[in-house]
Amino acid sequence: MTSDARASEQVSFSSDDERWMRLALLMARRAQGRTAENPPVGCVLVSREGQLLATGRTAGNGRPHAEQVALDKCRKLYARLEGAHAYVTLEPCAHHGQTPPCADALITAGIKYVTYGLGDPDTRVDGKGRTLLEAAGVQVKSGLFAQEAADIMAGFLASKTKNRPSFTTKTALSLDGFIAAKKGRQSWLTGEAARRFVHDLRSRYDGVLTGIDSVLADDPQLTCRLAGYASDNPVKMVMDSHLRLPSDSQLVRTAASQPLLVFTRLDSDGEKQAALQAKGVQVIGVKAGRDGRISPDDVAEYCLRSGIYSVLIEAGAVLNKSFFAAGLVDKVAELIAPVTLGQGYAGYSPSQNRHPSMAFARSADYIKSSDRALGDDRLNIWHHLAT
Repeated sequence: MTSDARASEQVSFSSDDERWMRLALLMARRAQGRTAENPPVGCVLVSREGQLLATGRTAGNGRPHAEQVALDKCRKLYARLEGAHAYVTLEPCAHHGQTPPCADALITAGIKYVTYGLGDPDTRVDGKGRTLLEAAGVQVKSGLFAQEAADIMAGFLASKTKNRPSFTTKTALSLDGFIAAKKGRQSWLTGEAARRFVHDLRSRYDGVLTGIDSVLADDPQLTCRLAGYASDNPVKMVMDSHLRLPSDSQLVRTAASQPLLVFTRLDSDGEKQAALQAKGVQVIGVKAGRDGRISPDDVAEYCLRSGIYSVLIEAGAVLNKSFFAAGLVDKVAELIAPVTLGQGYAGYSPSQNRHPSMAFARSADYIKSSDRALGDDRLNIWHHLAT
């Protein structure tokens, strides 16, 4: 998942390289969902003696970049940057935008070694950062933990390589494959550790998307309610073909202070549209497909135009299945609770095996990339093989 052809070559990395790049990845994760249209990048500066000098991550709204943040922390240590090593999760930029190129900043600071995880597919960079560095005598290596870096920057990469946002779907299931005891009725399946995971997950996306059936059943807030995360809520979005969204729902009541987008049919009720807009809701009219439903592709196109590059889907089986059918789902976060419901509303997930209509086809190109415990629950992460 890189535009840098040399990243695929056999490159030798030391245990120190791996240790410092893991720290850079940690910094990048802390920037997820907080960098607007710029990628969440991490940077670590290490002296020629092998001592940590500074860390940096892409700042809020995307500027300054991670490299400049780290360099700025070394203003009183500039002499120690001579001959130092920079570990960056993404190829340093080479273009003049609202800020000067990071490759030039590293060169000017005296950095002599740069290791980065992933080549930047942005046509303004795409190998040019590496070329600048090498022309200045900097030794460059790439490809270290490239897949991990790609996962963190999935939204940015999808916007550049697929011309759409990256979509992750989160679902919680019982052991026997149900997401609720009854359709339209809220069911709490997972424990506290899993719920904390979901709140943190929301903070790492530009937008969170649900369907009107989920709103009517759960009246969700779709916010991150962890201490210290109040400013990290994603843009909330609802697919609602016929504008059934209740005006007293939690989403509408907070729309004036927390952005809420509602996708509806172009021919939906004008009075309902006006009533929602009066409460601060942004109503977006889109064409309906042959089945009368809103097209996932139209939602994806709108999100891309609006700079919403990473989207977390928290919805029921029908909406999930429509995004899978459209080929838009890049990642699945699947929570399995240690309970058996016996009957109810079946979920749509890779692990589904009790209800064939809700199971992935055998040809589905998803692979389980991790499986771990979250308290009494289990978290399975699946990635699309083409991602």
